[in-house]
Amino acid sequence: MEENPVEQFHPMPSSTLLVGQKWPANFVHTLALSEVRKQLRIAVPLVAMNLLWFARISITTAFLGWLGKLDLVGGTLGFTFANVTGFSVLNGLCSAMESKVVKAGSGRKEGGGSKEPETRSTGCLANAKQAVGVLAIVLNFDYMLYSVNISLTTVASICVSNELGANKAGHAYQSATVALAVSSVLSCIGGFLMVAARGTWGQLFSNDKGIIRGVKKTMLLMASVEVANFPLAVCGGIVRGTAKPWTGTYTNLAGFYLLALPLGVILAFKVHLGLGGLLTGFLVGAIACLVLLVVSVARIDWVEEAGKAQVLVHHAEANRDGDHKKPATVENIALIELERSKS
Repeated sequence: MEENPVEQFHPMPSSTLLVGQKWPANFVHTLALSEVRKQLRIAVPLVAMNLLWFARISITTAFLGWLGKLDLVGGTLGFTFANVTGFSVLNGLCSAMESKVVKAGSGRKEGGGSKEPETRSTGCLANAKQAVGVLAIVLNFDYMLYSVNISLTTVASICVSNELGANKAGHAYQSATVALAVSSVLSCIGGFLMVAARGTWGQLFSNDKGIIRGVKKTMLLMASVEVANFPLAVCGGIVRGTAKPWTGTYTNLAGFYLLALPLGVILAFKVHLGLGGLLTGFLVGAIACLVLLVVSVARIDWVEEAGKAQVLVHHAEANRDGDHKKPATVENIALIELERSKS
Protein backbone atom coordinates (compact mmCIF):
# COMPACT_ATOMS: atom_id res chain seq x y z
CA MET A 1 0.00 0.00 0.00
CA GLU A 2 1.39 3.38 -1.01
CA GLU A 3 2.49 5.62 1.84
CA ASN A 4 1.00 9.04 2.27
CA PRO A 5 3.22 11.67 0.56
CA VAL A 6 2.93 13.96 3.59
CA GLU A 7 4.48 11.26 5.81
CA GLN A 8 7.28 10.70 3.29
CA PHE A 9 8.13 14.40 3.19
CA HIS A 10 11.15 15.50 5.21
CA PRO A 11 11.62 19.28 5.38
CA MET A 12 15.08 20.28 4.29
CA PRO A 13 17.12 22.50 6.60
CA SER A 14 16.31 26.15 6.22
CA SER A 15 18.28 27.97 3.55
CA THR A 16 21.12 30.43 4.04
CA LEU A 17 21.13 33.33 6.54
CA LEU A 18 20.13 31.15 9.51
CA VAL A 19 19.12 32.78 12.77
CA GLY A 20 22.16 33.49 14.92
CA GLN A 21 24.65 33.21 12.04
CA LYS A 22 27.34 35.91 12.11
CA TRP A 23 27.75 38.19 9.11
CA PRO A 24 29.89 41.27 8.42
CA ALA A 25 28.26 44.47 9.65
CA ASN A 26 28.07 46.05 6.18
CA PHE A 27 26.43 42.91 4.78
CA VAL A 28 23.74 42.94 7.49
CA HIS A 29 23.24 46.69 6.95
CA THR A 30 22.70 46.14 3.22
CA LEU A 31 20.22 43.34 3.86
CA ALA A 32 18.31 45.46 6.37
CA LEU A 33 18.02 48.36 3.92
CA SER A 34 16.85 45.95 1.22
CA GLU A 35 14.21 44.57 3.60
CA VAL A 36 13.03 48.09 4.53
CA ARG A 37 12.63 48.99 0.84
CA LYS A 38 10.73 45.75 0.18
CA GLN A 39 8.33 46.35 3.07
CA LEU A 40 7.79 50.00 2.12
CA ARG A 41 6.84 48.99 -1.44
CA ILE A 42 4.03 46.91 0.02
CA ALA A 43 3.10 49.31 2.81
CA VAL A 44 2.78 52.61 0.90
CA PRO A 45 -0.24 51.65 -1.28
CA LEU A 46 -1.87 50.00 1.74
CA VAL A 47 -1.43 53.18 3.79
CA ALA A 48 -2.96 55.26 0.97
CA MET A 49 -5.93 52.90 0.72
CA ASN A 50 -6.53 52.84 4.48
CA LEU A 51 -6.13 56.62 4.79
CA LEU A 52 -8.86 57.13 2.18
CA TRP A 53 -11.06 54.67 4.06
CA PHE A 54 -10.67 56.28 7.50
CA ALA A 55 -10.76 59.83 6.10
CA ARG A 56 -14.44 59.27 5.33
CA ILE A 57 -15.14 58.72 9.03
CA SER A 58 -13.18 61.85 10.00
CA ILE A 59 -14.99 64.03 7.46
CA THR A 60 -18.38 62.70 8.59
CA THR A 61 -17.47 63.23 12.25
CA ALA A 62 -16.44 66.82 11.51
CA PHE A 63 -19.85 67.59 9.99
CA LEU A 64 -21.61 65.91 12.94
CA GLY A 65 -19.52 67.91 15.39
CA TRP A 66 -20.56 71.21 13.86
CA LEU A 67 -24.21 70.15 14.03
CA GLY A 68 -23.99 69.77 17.82
CA LYS A 69 -22.95 67.57 20.74
CA LEU A 70 -25.89 65.17 20.44
CA ASP A 71 -25.28 64.54 16.74
CA LEU A 72 -21.58 63.98 17.42
CA VAL A 73 -22.30 61.47 20.21
CA GLY A 74 -24.93 59.61 18.15
CA GLY A 75 -22.64 59.34 15.15
CA THR A 76 -19.76 58.14 17.31
CA LEU A 77 -21.81 55.34 18.86
CA GLY A 78 -23.01 54.35 15.38
CA PHE A 79 -19.44 54.18 14.04
CA THR A 80 -18.43 52.15 17.09
CA PHE A 81 -21.11 49.54 16.42
CA ALA A 82 -20.18 49.42 12.74
CA ASN A 83 -16.50 48.89 13.59
CA VAL A 84 -17.26 45.91 15.83
CA THR A 85 -19.84 44.19 13.63
CA GLY A 86 -18.38 45.09 10.26
CA PHE A 87 -14.80 46.24 9.91
CA SER A 88 -13.29 44.02 12.64
CA VAL A 89 -14.97 40.87 11.32
CA LEU A 90 -14.01 41.59 7.70
CA ASN A 91 -10.46 42.47 8.73
CA GLY A 92 -10.21 39.21 10.68
CA LEU A 93 -11.42 37.15 7.72
CA CYS A 94 -8.96 38.87 5.38
CA SER A 95 -6.16 38.28 7.87
CA ALA A 96 -7.06 34.59 8.03
CA MET A 97 -6.82 34.34 4.24
CA GLU A 98 -3.43 36.12 4.29
CA SER A 99 -1.93 33.46 6.50
CA LYS A 100 -3.61 30.59 4.64
CA VAL A 101 -2.69 31.71 1.15
CA VAL A 102 0.93 32.76 1.59
CA LYS A 103 2.00 30.00 3.97
CA ALA A 104 -0.61 27.33 3.21
CA GLY A 105 -1.26 27.46 6.95
CA SER A 106 -4.43 27.56 9.05
CA GLY A 107 -5.46 31.13 9.81
CA ARG A 108 -8.28 32.14 12.16
CA LYS A 109 -10.04 35.44 12.87
CA GLU A 110 -8.17 37.61 15.40
CA GLY A 111 -10.43 39.23 17.89
CA GLY A 112 -12.40 42.60 17.45
CA GLY A 113 -11.31 46.17 18.28
CA SER A 114 -10.15 47.25 21.74
CA LYS A 115 -11.40 50.86 21.59
CA GLU A 116 -15.12 50.04 21.39
CA PRO A 117 -15.50 49.16 25.12
CA GLU A 118 -13.63 52.38 25.84
CA THR A 119 -16.24 54.39 23.92
CA ARG A 120 -19.15 52.62 25.60
CA SER A 121 -17.62 53.17 29.06
CA THR A 122 -17.15 56.86 28.28
CA GLY A 123 -20.89 57.10 27.73
CA CYS A 124 -21.40 56.29 31.42
CA LEU A 125 -19.30 59.19 32.73
CA ALA A 126 -20.90 62.16 34.50
CA ASN A 127 -20.58 64.55 31.56
CA ALA A 128 -21.24 61.86 28.96
CA LYS A 129 -22.00 64.07 25.95
CA GLN A 130 -18.79 66.04 26.26
CA ALA A 131 -16.67 63.00 27.17
CA VAL A 132 -17.89 60.95 24.18
CA GLY A 133 -17.47 63.96 21.91
CA VAL A 134 -13.88 64.47 23.08
CA LEU A 135 -13.04 60.79 22.64
CA ALA A 136 -14.65 60.74 19.18
CA ILE A 137 -12.49 63.63 17.99
CA VAL A 138 -9.31 62.17 19.50
CA LEU A 139 -10.02 58.75 17.97
CA ASN A 140 -10.36 60.36 14.55
CA PHE A 141 -6.70 61.36 14.76
CA ASP A 142 -6.01 57.86 16.02
CA TYR A 143 -7.74 56.46 12.91
CA MET A 144 -5.24 58.32 10.72
CA LEU A 145 -2.38 56.69 12.61
CA TYR A 146 -4.19 53.36 12.58
CA SER A 147 -4.22 53.42 8.78
CA VAL A 148 -0.41 53.28 8.94
CA ASN A 149 -0.46 50.87 11.85
CA ILE A 150 -2.70 48.27 10.18
CA SER A 151 -0.68 48.52 6.96
CA LEU A 152 2.56 47.72 8.81
CA THR A 153 0.80 44.81 10.50
CA THR A 154 -0.31 43.39 7.16
CA VAL A 155 3.18 43.81 5.69
CA ALA A 156 4.78 42.02 8.66
CA SER A 157 2.36 39.13 8.34
CA ILE A 158 2.85 38.78 4.58
CA CYS A 159 6.65 39.03 4.64
CA VAL A 160 7.08 36.57 7.51
CA SER A 161 4.64 34.10 5.93
CA ASN A 162 6.31 34.33 2.53
CA GLU A 163 9.79 33.73 3.93
CA LEU A 164 8.67 30.79 6.06
CA GLY A 165 6.82 29.30 3.08
CA ALA A 166 10.03 29.64 1.04
CA ASN A 167 11.93 27.80 3.84
CA LYS A 168 14.03 30.86 4.68
CA ALA A 169 14.03 31.03 8.45
CA GLY A 170 16.75 33.67 8.61
CA HIS A 171 14.93 35.95 6.19
CA ALA A 172 11.69 35.51 8.16
CA TYR A 173 13.54 36.54 11.33
CA GLN A 174 14.98 39.54 9.49
CA SER A 175 11.54 40.56 8.18
CA ALA A 176 10.13 40.43 11.71
CA THR A 177 13.04 42.41 13.14
CA VAL A 178 12.84 45.13 10.48
CA ALA A 179 9.05 45.41 10.82
CA LEU A 180 9.37 45.85 14.59
CA ALA A 181 12.14 48.44 14.21
CA VAL A 182 10.15 50.44 11.63
CA SER A 183 7.01 50.30 13.78
CA SER A 184 8.94 51.53 16.82
CA VAL A 185 10.28 54.55 14.91
CA LEU A 186 6.88 55.35 13.40
CA SER A 187 5.19 55.01 16.80
CA CYS A 188 7.38 57.82 18.14
CA ILE A 189 6.66 59.94 15.07
CA GLY A 190 2.93 59.28 15.42
CA GLY A 191 2.98 60.21 19.10
CA PHE A 192 4.87 63.42 18.32
CA LEU A 193 2.37 64.36 15.59
CA MET A 194 -0.53 63.81 17.98
CA VAL A 195 1.07 66.07 20.59
CA ALA A 196 1.89 68.71 17.96
CA ALA A 197 -1.68 68.73 16.55
CA ARG A 198 -3.53 68.79 19.87
CA GLY A 199 -3.95 72.57 19.86
CA THR A 200 -5.77 72.75 16.53
CA TRP A 201 -7.31 69.30 16.01
CA GLY A 202 -10.36 69.89 18.21
CA GLN A 203 -11.23 73.13 16.43
CA LEU A 204 -11.72 71.23 13.16
CA PHE A 205 -14.62 69.27 14.67
CA SER A 206 -16.33 71.59 17.15
CA ASN A 207 -16.58 75.17 18.40
CA ASP A 208 -17.51 74.02 21.92
CA LYS A 209 -14.85 75.37 24.30
CA GLY A 210 -15.22 72.46 26.73
CA ILE A 211 -14.73 69.85 23.98
CA ILE A 212 -11.73 71.72 22.55
CA ARG A 213 -10.06 71.86 25.98
CA GLY A 214 -10.83 68.19 26.55
CA VAL A 215 -9.34 67.21 23.18
CA LYS A 216 -6.17 69.18 23.91
CA LYS A 217 -5.71 67.41 27.24
CA THR A 218 -6.72 63.90 26.10
CA MET A 219 -4.45 63.85 23.03
CA LEU A 220 -1.40 64.06 25.32
CA LEU A 221 -2.37 60.80 27.00
CA MET A 222 -3.49 59.17 23.75
CA ALA A 223 -0.08 59.92 22.23
CA SER A 224 1.47 57.64 24.87
CA VAL A 225 -0.99 54.88 23.94
CA GLU A 226 0.02 55.19 20.28
CA VAL A 227 3.70 54.69 21.10
CA ALA A 228 2.78 51.23 22.41
CA ASN A 229 0.12 50.48 19.78
CA PHE A 230 2.39 50.43 16.72
CA PRO A 231 4.85 47.72 17.84
CA LEU A 232 1.98 45.89 19.56
CA ALA A 233 0.04 45.58 16.31
CA VAL A 234 3.14 44.53 14.34
CA CYS A 235 3.93 41.82 16.90
CA GLY A 236 0.39 40.57 16.29
CA GLY A 237 1.09 40.53 12.55
CA ILE A 238 4.29 38.54 13.10
CA VAL A 239 2.60 35.80 15.14
CA ARG A 240 -0.22 35.77 12.59
CA GLY A 241 2.41 35.23 9.89
CA THR A 242 3.46 32.05 11.68
CA ALA A 243 -0.19 30.87 11.48
CA LYS A 244 -0.69 31.39 15.23
CA PRO A 245 -3.26 34.21 15.40
CA TRP A 246 -4.69 32.80 18.63
CA THR A 247 -1.54 34.02 20.38
CA GLY A 248 -2.56 37.59 19.58
CA THR A 249 -6.19 36.89 20.44
CA TYR A 250 -5.43 35.51 23.90
CA THR A 251 -2.97 38.33 24.57
CA ASN A 252 -5.57 40.97 23.67
CA LEU A 253 -8.18 39.24 25.82
CA ALA A 254 -5.82 39.18 28.81
CA GLY A 255 -4.33 42.65 28.35
CA PHE A 256 -7.38 44.66 27.35
CA TYR A 257 -10.45 42.88 28.66
CA LEU A 258 -9.05 41.38 31.86
CA LEU A 259 -6.61 44.19 32.78
CA ALA A 260 -7.17 47.45 30.88
CA LEU A 261 -10.98 47.61 31.01
CA PRO A 262 -11.40 46.81 34.75
CA LEU A 263 -8.49 49.12 35.66
CA GLY A 264 -9.86 51.91 33.46
CA VAL A 265 -13.33 51.59 35.02
CA ILE A 266 -11.85 51.73 38.53
CA LEU A 267 -9.74 54.81 37.73
CA ALA A 268 -12.60 56.54 35.92
CA PHE A 269 -15.48 55.85 38.32
CA LYS A 270 -13.97 54.95 41.69
CA VAL A 271 -10.94 57.26 41.66
CA HIS A 272 -12.99 59.84 39.70
CA LEU A 273 -10.35 60.48 37.01
CA GLY A 274 -12.98 60.43 34.27
CA LEU A 275 -11.89 59.96 30.66
CA GLY A 276 -8.23 60.27 31.68
CA GLY A 277 -8.68 57.28 33.98
CA LEU A 278 -10.15 55.15 31.19
CA LEU A 279 -7.28 56.00 28.87
CA THR A 280 -4.71 55.34 31.60
CA GLY A 281 -6.18 51.87 32.04
CA PHE A 282 -5.91 51.21 28.32
CA LEU A 283 -2.33 52.49 28.29
CA VAL A 284 -1.42 49.95 30.98
CA GLY A 285 -3.23 47.24 29.00
CA ALA A 286 -1.40 48.14 25.79
CA ILE A 287 1.98 47.99 27.54
CA ALA A 288 1.10 44.62 29.11
CA CYS A 289 0.01 43.22 25.71
CA LEU A 290 3.18 44.56 24.11
CA VAL A 291 5.41 42.88 26.69
CA LEU A 292 3.60 39.54 26.29
CA LEU A 293 3.74 39.62 22.49
CA VAL A 294 7.39 40.71 22.36
CA VAL A 295 8.23 37.73 24.60
CA SER A 296 6.20 35.46 22.28
CA VAL A 297 8.01 36.75 19.20
CA ALA A 298 11.41 36.43 20.90
CA ARG A 299 10.64 32.77 21.69
CA ILE A 300 9.79 31.83 18.10
CA ASP A 301 11.98 29.04 16.72
CA TRP A 302 12.24 30.29 13.14
CA VAL A 303 13.90 27.15 11.78
CA GLU A 304 11.15 24.99 13.27
CA GLU A 305 8.44 27.27 11.89
CA ALA A 306 10.02 27.12 8.42
CA GLY A 307 10.02 23.32 8.65
CA LYS A 308 6.33 23.26 9.61
CA ALA A 309 5.56 25.59 6.71
CA GLN A 310 7.20 23.15 4.31
CA VAL A 311 4.99 20.32 5.59
CA LEU A 312 1.91 22.47 5.07
CA VAL A 313 3.03 23.58 1.61
CA HIS A 314 3.78 19.97 0.63
CA HIS A 315 0.37 18.89 1.91
CA ALA A 316 -1.30 21.65 -0.13
CA GLU A 317 0.55 20.43 -3.23
CA ALA A 318 -0.50 16.84 -2.48
CA ASN A 319 -4.14 17.92 -2.18
CA ARG A 320 -3.84 19.79 -5.44
CA ASP A 321 -2.68 16.56 -7.09
CA GLY A 322 -5.73 14.72 -5.71
CA ASP A 323 -4.35 13.14 -2.52
CA HIS A 324 -6.71 13.78 0.42
CA LYS A 325 -5.81 10.78 2.58
CA LYS A 326 -4.38 12.43 5.67
CA PRO A 327 -4.40 16.08 6.83
CA ALA A 328 -1.16 17.79 7.86
CA THR A 329 -2.13 18.06 11.50
CA VAL A 330 0.12 19.21 14.32
CA GLU A 331 0.45 15.54 15.38
CA ASN A 332 1.64 14.49 11.90
CA ILE A 333 4.13 17.35 11.84
CA ALA A 334 5.45 16.23 15.24
CA LEU A 335 5.89 12.65 13.95
CA ILE A 336 7.79 13.90 10.93
CA GLU A 337 10.06 16.02 13.14
CA LEU A 338 10.67 12.95 15.37
CA GLU A 339 11.62 10.83 12.35
CA ARG A 340 13.98 13.58 11.21
CA SER A 341 15.72 13.65 14.57
CA LYS A 342 16.24 9.85 14.50
CA SER A 343 17.70 9.81 10.98
